Amino acid sequence: MGENRQPGKKTDKTKIDKPQQEQQDDFLFMKEVIKEKPVNKKALVIRLGLVAASAVLFGSLAAVTFALVRPAVEKQVSSQQEPPAVNIPSDSPEGIADGASGESTDETGQTEAAEESDTADKVGESGTDSGENNQDGAAADSNQNKGESSDTEETAENQMMSITEYENVYTEMMKIADEAKKSQVTVIGITDDVDWFNKTYENQEQSAGVIVADNGKQMFILTQYGIIKDVDRIMVTLADETSVEAKYLKHDPDTGFTIITVEKTGLGAQTKSAVSTAQLGNSYGTAQGEQVIALGSPMGYGDSVAFGAITSVKNTVATIDNQYGLLNTDIIGSTDGTGVIVDLEGKVIGVITQQYNNEHSKNIITALPISQLKQLIETLSNNKEINYVGINGQDVTDEINKNTDMPKGVWVASVEADSPAMQATIQAGDIIIKLGDTQVENLAQYHAALIKLKKDEVVPVVIMRQGTEGYVEISIDVTIGAL
Repeated sequence: MGENRQPGKKTDKTKIDKPQQEQQDDFLFMKEVIKEKPVNKKALVIRLGLVAASAVLFGSLAAVTFALVRPAVEKQVSSQQEPPAVNIPSDSPEGIADGASGESTDETGQTEAAEESDTADKVGESGTDSGENNQDGAAADSNQNKGESSDTEETAENQMMSITEYENVYTEMMKIADEAKKSQVTVIGITDDVDWFNKTYENQEQSAGVIVADNGKQMFILTQYGIIKDVDRIMVTLADETSVEAKYLKHDPDTGFTIITVEKTGLGAQTKSAVSTAQLGNSYGTAQGEQVIALGSPMGYGDSVAFGAITSVKNTVATIDNQYGLLNTDIIGSTDGTGVIVDLEGKVIGVITQQYNNEHSKNIITALPISQLKQLIETLSNNKEINYVGINGQDVTDEINKNTDMPKGVWVASVEADSPAMQATIQAGDIIIKLGDTQVENLAQYHAALIKLKKDEVVPVVIMRQGTEGYVEISIDVTIGAL
């Protein structure tokens, strides 16, 4: 245990320590002092300048890139958003006729009073003059020829003023027509056919149309369905003669009206400024004798204009599940005439349709009132289903109710084949007095209740059916259909 030493010898500590000292001395040359490198201010300034320049450059590139890319991104995002639904405000027939007649009566009363006053004054003046002339008969005779000459000149002048005023009236009416024409279009249905020599040719039919709504992306055009039925493509000529392609949206088999759409993205700025959406007026206030303008194709050819007056607003026509009034005019047009009728404010008050004219009035321009079509236009524009029961009815008026034993309601004249009404066993001769929860006394109330229901909804229909001992009340469940 302990150190291995040879006996008898002493250890030399100097010999052991020396090699370690020499080893330390051998590495003295590796000792050095590390100092921080002095800052080069010039290089630092240059580097900071490069960083700032790079920041400005990349910021500019980012701004330019954002400006170029942003429209495309916004367009893509907006194209994916649902366009707003078409909303056609409805009109109410209540209060219009009374207000109009009241104003007319007041004005007439004031006019008659003024005329009576003027007549009395003239009679008094005439009596005074007559007394003076009796005292001086010679003077009266001498002035007679002068008076006749003056009256002749005044009459001629009045006639010239009448002609001038007549021309001015038509000039002003043409201004109204020109402004309303901005909403008028020509709809062309094109069918590709092949002749005997195997050559392809186009068969075209056209009708007038009117722009009734605009949701920012599309223009909605009301026109005749028969023109575009089973065609290969639809073209529309706008007010500035620009031709664009249109797409079918939906139609009403009852009236024969349809809505087609035109995309606005392909229209130039000049075209957009040249066209406008029609102003839809309130036809409930339209009265007999009112001056109107027929636009579109009332004469059977495009861009025709006619002036006239409303001759009747009391005629009606029964359609499936509804009834429309008719605006009859004294305008002679084509049996195929289409277009609209506008009032002297340029507002559409009727849509021309000649299908309801009889043999004696086939050339008379007739229109369906716009106020009764607004709900239909909105439904077609939003591509919604049209509720359907399938009855052709007639109102049981107060007079009929008074003179017969028929209760008030909607008398069923006929039932459409395979309709919900037929499936529910409603028969011709039945009188509908309630649809769902709504009491009905006429077709207008019946239709208003029908459009509030939903397809496939089962609702009770209360009818009065004539039996051996008079009318008996029956409740029938009807499943609402859709066109």
